Amino acid sequence: EIMVKKVSAVGRRINEQHGLPIYAAAFNQVDETNLDLFATVGSNFVNVYRIEDLQAQADSGATGTSTSATAESVEPSAAMTGEEVPSKKSKRKRAASTVDVHITALQVYEDEDESERFYTLDWGIYAAGSCTALLAIAGELRHIKVLDCHHGHVLSVLQGHGSAIHEVRFHPVQRQLLLSASQDESVRLWDFLARDCIAIFAGDQGHLDAVLSLDVRADGKLFASCGVDGTIKVWDLESDLLKARVEAVAIDPCNEISPSSQPAPPEHAPLPLFEQFPLCTVDHIHVEQKVDETKRLRFYVDCVRWVGPMILSRAADERAVLWQPAVSSARPMNESYRTPLGTSVDMLTSDRASTSSLAAMDDAMRGGSELGNMPSHVTGYVPSGAAAGDAACATCGDGSSGDGSGGDGSGAAHDKKMVKVLREFRIDHSNIWFLRFQMDLNRTTIALGNVRGQVGVWSLDEPSRALAMLSLRRAEKNAQPVTVRFVALSSDRRHAVCCCDDGAFVVCRIGSRS
Repeated sequence: EIMVKKVSAVGRRINEQHGLPIYAAAFNQVDETNLDLFATVGSNFVNVYRIEDLQAQADSGATGTSTSATAESVEPSAAMTGEEVPSKKSKRKRAASTVDVHITALQVYEDEDESERFYTLDWGIYAAGSCTALLAIAGELRHIKVLDCHHGHVLSVLQGHGSAIHEVRFHPVQRQLLLSASQDESVRLWDFLARDCIAIFAGDQGHLDAVLSLDVRADGKLFASCGVDGTIKVWDLESDLLKARVEAVAIDPCNEISPSSQPAPPEHAPLPLFEQFPLCTVDHIHVEQKVDETKRLRFYVDCVRWVGPMILSRAADERAVLWQPAVSSARPMNESYRTPLGTSVDMLTSDRASTSSLAAMDDAMRGGSELGNMPSHVTGYVPSGAAAGDAACATCGDGSSGDGSGGDGSGAAHDKKMVKVLREFRIDHSNIWFLRFQMDLNRTTIALGNVRGQVGVWSLDEPSRALAMLSLRRAEKNAQPVTVRFVALSSDRRHAVCCCDDGAFVVCRIGSRS
């Protein structure tokens, strides 16, 4: 059962009830009536909050709301406490402000099994045009729960993975579909209304170790996955067999679906499809310099996000890289794509043509244009040759000549230029795995955290300087820096929710300049 509680706080830091690492957060980007909602997962708890920007209301002429509230006005409660600990830099710069952000706790879900550790969540809706908000959550105990936040119950429980689940994603077009990435080296496609597993993506050419992250392209035709084996794989969701299987198990969302904690699969349900061959495998984006002439060290790739036809991936090499796989031509996108809310935006920014932005970006890299001064622990993008090594084959990653003999034994013909690296973002002291992020609605902004409590925010379309550089410090004297495990950006890029390993999150208001 989802419990409802009303707790308000104005301040920078919110301590959750469990005191354990908060592994993920997500703003609701699929329901335009609830864009101010975000949720967090930590321990066996899921918390849903509403964020209210008092400063924005004042700027727009709202009346009756005080904008002079300070963190000292927070009243501690059994569920959370708030405190304001601005760094020297944040005192000088209004761009990263927190005192004008009001947080209200709306709902909390506590799993009955105290050994559960939730690692991931994603927002969905019951059907296109529906106002029923859903939350998919998963973690250590291998099953996925779909919560109906509107009615306050568990709608579906999906079981089948053999190990912990690291990420879940709703399909952006077919709302009843859900994908999950697991430590059992597989990605599964589910119909959560039918409570049935449709397909398993694993096997011969699948991941060789735990799958840490996945994301579905905005048009729903492809998804990308990445993991401990250091590879990023792109998979097809448009095959005839898969479409037929989806249609065979589909349930009309207009029909009432009764809640169930342990649904029994129908006896006539066919076995899941088994897909072993991705459209492409890229393993040279996040690699260390060559140890010898034949071997490279690959870093764990723990976060992958689509940006139009491009992919943004982060790894334990302290880099997030924006690149474009040539495989996108197999399932092409239009010049613009649709956001989860159905709004059409350009590939890279909402007010510039994507083609001109990419062309300018590439010209700047080739010409070695000046990027300007950056903070000491942050680096902008670098040319593709320096970032990934153009001589590496996109499938082998070992500098092979692309003569048709892949390092993975596939025998497929490879092209050295299958991958075009466009930009690179770097933040020091982030060389551990499972540091992830959620982008804004239009996929134009990225925020990365590190183990020293620092967060950098960049616009993909303006990499010459950071939009904001945040330093999160605890109130205790001589307190050690806390790891920022996950950073989620609101749909309008105004707010960043920074999830920490000490069981707290920090909400920051990000201005247009720093």
